[in-house]
Amino acid sequence: MTTAETNTEELKLVGQLTIRTVPEIAWQMADALARGNLALSIPADCDADVSFLQLLASVQKSAEASGKIVRLSQPPAGAFRDALSRGGFLDTGLKSLWNEQENAA
Repeated sequence: MTTAETNTEELKLVGQLTIRTVPEIAWQMADALARGNLALSIPADCDADVSFLQLLASVQKSAEASGKIVRLSQPPAGAFRDALSRGGFLDTGLKSLWNEQENAA
Protein backbone atom coordinates (compact mmCIF):
# COMPACT_ATOMS: atom_id res chain seq x y z
CA MET A 1 0.00 0.00 0.00
CA THR A 2 1.40 3.39 -0.98
CA THR A 3 0.55 6.56 0.86
CA ALA A 4 0.38 9.27 -1.82
CA GLU A 5 1.02 12.19 0.56
CA THR A 6 4.36 10.87 1.79
CA ASN A 7 5.20 8.44 -1.03
CA THR A 8 5.72 5.71 1.55
CA GLU A 9 5.16 2.07 0.72
CA GLU A 10 4.04 -0.10 3.63
CA LEU A 11 5.29 -3.67 3.68
CA LYS A 12 3.63 -6.06 6.13
CA LEU A 13 5.92 -8.91 7.09
CA VAL A 14 4.58 -11.98 8.86
CA GLY A 15 5.72 -15.41 9.93
CA GLN A 16 9.31 -16.45 9.59
CA LEU A 17 11.81 -13.73 8.83
CA THR A 18 14.75 -16.09 8.45
CA ILE A 19 17.49 -17.08 6.06
CA ARG A 20 14.92 -19.06 4.07
CA THR A 21 12.70 -16.04 3.48
CA VAL A 22 15.30 -13.25 3.32
CA PRO A 23 15.77 -13.41 -0.48
CA GLU A 24 12.04 -12.83 -1.11
CA ILE A 25 11.85 -10.14 1.59
CA ALA A 26 14.90 -8.39 0.11
CA TRP A 27 13.20 -8.31 -3.28
CA GLN A 28 9.99 -6.91 -1.75
CA MET A 29 11.92 -4.21 0.12
CA ALA A 30 13.92 -3.21 -2.97
CA ASP A 31 10.74 -3.06 -5.04
CA ALA A 32 9.04 -0.83 -2.45
CA LEU A 33 12.08 1.45 -2.13
CA ALA A 34 12.17 1.89 -5.90
CA ARG A 35 8.84 3.71 -5.51
CA GLY A 36 9.69 5.78 -2.42
CA ASN A 37 10.15 5.42 1.32
CA LEU A 38 9.44 2.21 3.20
CA ALA A 39 7.40 1.55 6.35
CA LEU A 40 7.79 -1.98 7.69
CA SER A 41 5.10 -3.63 9.76
CA ILE A 42 6.75 -6.42 11.75
CA PRO A 43 4.60 -8.29 14.27
CA ALA A 44 5.81 -8.87 17.81
CA ASP A 45 5.41 -12.64 17.42
CA CYS A 46 7.50 -13.00 14.27
CA ASP A 47 10.35 -15.50 14.05
CA ALA A 48 13.33 -13.32 13.06
CA ASP A 49 16.91 -14.53 12.80
CA VAL A 50 20.17 -12.65 12.37
CA SER A 51 20.05 -12.89 8.56
CA PHE A 52 16.85 -10.82 8.55
CA LEU A 53 18.35 -8.33 11.00
CA GLN A 54 21.41 -7.97 8.77
CA LEU A 55 19.12 -7.40 5.78
CA LEU A 56 17.26 -4.74 7.74
CA ALA A 57 20.53 -2.97 8.60
CA SER A 58 21.71 -3.16 5.00
CA VAL A 59 18.43 -1.86 3.58
CA GLN A 60 18.42 1.01 6.05
CA LYS A 61 21.97 2.02 5.12
CA SER A 62 21.30 1.76 1.38
CA ALA A 63 18.09 3.75 1.68
CA GLU A 64 19.81 6.53 3.62
CA ALA A 65 22.53 6.71 0.95
CA SER A 66 19.77 7.17 -1.63
CA GLY A 67 17.98 9.85 0.37
CA LYS A 68 15.10 7.55 1.29
CA ILE A 69 13.62 6.61 4.63
CA VAL A 70 13.05 3.16 6.10
CA ARG A 71 11.14 2.96 9.37
CA LEU A 72 9.10 0.56 11.40
CA SER A 73 5.34 1.12 11.58
CA GLN A 74 5.54 0.56 15.35
CA PRO A 75 8.40 0.11 17.85
CA PRO A 76 9.69 -3.47 18.09
CA ALA A 77 8.07 -5.67 20.70
CA GLY A 78 7.94 -9.27 21.85
CA ALA A 79 9.95 -11.87 19.97
CA PHE A 80 11.10 -9.31 17.40
CA ARG A 81 12.56 -7.06 20.10
CA ASP A 82 14.18 -10.13 21.71
CA ALA A 83 15.80 -11.04 18.37
CA LEU A 84 17.15 -7.49 18.01
CA SER A 85 18.59 -7.71 21.51
CA ARG A 86 20.15 -11.17 21.03
CA GLY A 87 21.69 -10.08 17.73
CA GLY A 88 23.18 -6.93 19.23
CA PHE A 89 21.03 -4.67 17.03
CA LEU A 90 18.85 -3.07 19.70
CA ASP A 91 21.19 -0.20 20.53
CA THR A 92 22.77 0.29 17.12
CA GLY A 93 21.92 2.41 14.10
CA LEU A 94 18.79 0.32 13.64
CA LYS A 95 17.30 2.16 16.61
CA SER A 96 16.64 5.10 14.29
CA LEU A 97 13.99 2.94 12.61
CA TRP A 98 11.73 3.36 15.64
CA ASN A 99 13.37 5.83 18.02
CA GLU A 100 11.10 8.78 17.12
CA GLN A 101 8.02 6.63 17.75
CA GLU A 102 9.20 5.61 21.23
CA ASN A 103 9.90 9.22 22.13
CA ALA A 104 6.44 10.29 20.93
CA ALA A 105 4.67 7.65 23.04
